[in-house]
Amino acid sequence: CTLCSDTHPSSNIITIPGCLHVLCKSCTKTYLISKLDEGRFPVICPICQVDDLYEQHCTSPLSPSFFELNELMGMVVIGRDIAVGLVDKAHIEKWDALEVGQVSVEIKCDKCNRSGLVDRQEYLSAQFIHCPLGRLSSNTGSSECSNVWCKLCLKPISIIDGVTQDHSCDGSLELEALAKARGWKPCPGCGMMIDRIVGCNHIACQSPGCNTHFCYVCGKMIAQSFLKSDISAKADEHFKSCDKFDALIDAE
Repeated sequence: CTLCSDTHPSSNIITIPGCLHVLCKSCTKTYLISKLDEGRFPVICPICQVDDLYEQHCTSPLSPSFFELNELMGMVVIGRDIAVGLVDKAHIEKWDALEVGQVSVEIKCDKCNRSGLVDRQEYLSAQFIHCPLGRLSSNTGSSECSNVWCKLCLKPISIIDGVTQDHSCDGSLELEALAKARGWKPCPGCGMMIDRIVGCNHIACQSPGCNTHFCYVCGKMIAQSFLKSDISAKADEHFKSCDKFDALIDAE
């Protein structure tokens, strides 16, 4: 055995396919169990293994696949068939879970509080994450869970009539869409959204220190000042081309 240097009968010897390194069953079993308990996968032949490269490429849940790893480092991966004959059922189940993790990512939905596996490459390329249980039910024809969220900020994403709505992690696109729908206007001085409920179209921004006056009709700045005389003169000039009062107010 290359690890323990003891001599064993051939029935107690395992030759790793690919590299032909020779190990005894006891050393192989101990090695496999230790790696599986550490969550290391794939399991590299201990003689082939180069620790610094292994640490570099195999510490993430999104580690390279078997073939990518082989090509990347020229190491030999120990196969499941060897593990089946040596380790207990619990460790084989752990092996299978880690193997699935090579090509998938477990996603938990906060809405239905259930988890499922999604394709690793699809997950990496996606901006929005759909509930893994959001597939159509064969009985009802409806989705089990329609939750969709942003992978970066985890905020829920709105879908209207099957169309994913615009999203920004800082909320700017959503605010812009809401402002447009409700007729809000941004202050040209500080950007704060303002909703004019009653009164004329001369708006004085209430944001501290802004001192901006603007027209609610065209959105242009009238003045950025705290001097009443300056504000009044510029407002008079501006409302020569814009209506200071709505038609309904004028009629009244």
